[in-house]
Amino acid sequence: MVQPPAPPARELTPEEREFMSALTALFTTTQEFSLTLASLDTDVANLPADVKELVEQGKEVAKAVKRFQRLIRMRMRVP
Repeated sequence: MVQPPAPPARELTPEEREFMSALTALFTTTQEFSLTLASLDTDVANLPADVKELVEQGKEVAKAVKRFQRLIRMRMRVP
């Protein structure tokens, strides 16, 4: 059986484009931040407590954004 052609993709509204642009900027910035954190010396034992906390919180933010990206890909079926 032949599948009917997929309906044409609709244009995003200006609000949707603005939202997608903001999400893209958030993801890009977070990925850059994650790479910076990953490049830090792994021995944080000698860092002041507030800097250690900042590094740990940054890693948690990066993980949360990564999980969110996976959720979006799964929902949208984006490879």
